[in-house]
Amino acid sequence: MALKAHPAELAGTICRTAPEQQIGSYAVDGLTPAAAAFPESPEQVAEIVRLAGEHKWALIPRGGGTQMALGNMPRAADVAVCTTAMNRVLEYEPADLVVTVQAGIRLAELQHTLAEHGQFLALDPPLPERATIGGIIAANSSGPLRLRYGTCRDMLLGIKVVNADGNITKGGGKVVKNVTGYDMGKLYTGSLGTLGIIVEASFKVAALPPVESTVLARFDSLDAAYTSGRAIYKSALPILACELLSPAAARALDLEPGWTIAVWLGAGPAAVQRQERDVIATCGTATSAHVLDEPRGFWRALEDFGRGQFETIAKISVLPSRVGELLARLPDGDPIVSHVLSGVTYLFSGHPEATAAMVRELGGYLVVEACPPELKRRLDVWGPPGPDFRLMRRVKREFDPDGILNPGRYVGGL
Repeated sequence: MALKAHPAELAGTICRTAPEQQIGSYAVDGLTPAAAAFPESPEQVAEIVRLAGEHKWALIPRGGGTQMALGNMPRAADVAVCTTAMNRVLEYEPADLVVTVQAGIRLAELQHTLAEHGQFLALDPPLPERATIGGIIAANSSGPLRLRYGTCRDMLLGIKVVNADGNITKGGGKVVKNVTGYDMGKLYTGSLGTLGIIVEASFKVAALPPVESTVLARFDSLDAAYTSGRAIYKSALPILACELLSPAAARALDLEPGWTIAVWLGAGPAAVQRQERDVIATCGTATSAHVLDEPRGFWRALEDFGRGQFETIAKISVLPSRVGELLARLPDGDPIVSHVLSGVTYLFSGHPEATAAMVRELGGYLVVEACPPELKRRLDVWGPPGPDFRLMRRVKREFDPDGILNPGRYVGGL
């Protein structure tokens, strides 16, 4: 019987691989792969996947590494498949409001290209200087702008994926009104690379607002802040985002202590001025309210909040109408950042297990986005599998029968 080939040796015949002394930086939850490969084309990704199937390697798809803490501990990790060498804009016609890119392009780089034509991809996940498009899709990452524009799956038009058998398949298209066939993009979005490795994607883009502004309002109580947030929602003002920060989060951002509402505005000059006045009037119970001088820096800090600073980050989703109940039951001594009008709240705390039961009482879900490996050994970071888990398991078996893609990291250990 022939000796089993080393993954680094075989992967190195296809594309560049990381030097042995750098392999430790590609570890996931303390599990270090034998190789890290950097394919430069979908065809090279397909070759690596075919090798993995032949040798039963466990593959760990990887973009910029900003979401590698998400998911359960992998059962195995033989080769990290890094997409960052596939980083080109493939097609972009500003008049069509559509862009097609390789999966390894970093979001900040893409935004710079689009901004030259007065456009942007309306996604604002954490760490855009590192986050790649493929990683953003796989993790379904988003930020405050989800209130106005939706999440990744709402603007994704088409996708190209290398499947677990090494075949390259496409889903969707490159036009905004695409109605042909199954919407495979939505299936791969948020699947954490467990169904295929994303290599290309097409998105609809949006026009940059001519003028942007931000109103900050400080409140002495949660109830007053939350009530003002709901009043902004009911006012139907066309805001871009609305965030509610706990006193601890406000202090971490060098703001005045207290419950804080941040409202992001974007429109023409006259409309923005009118919206500023309306928001401040709606926050009439605030102890202070003002317009920020440098709003962009504030939102960048808020989008990245807590990443790399807190070991444990929990994402909580409840109905928007129950966010007030949720916030009232969370420990306000911990930093909390809430997309208060869309129902998503981030808790930066070391005790997600105690919080999870309360969230379920409210009919919501808690996902531990980051935590130490010892905590992952005690719990499924995705929470208890729901009634749809049997269907999810069947889909996984159909797409990845040998379990070589991110084994164990998804819901229920898929």
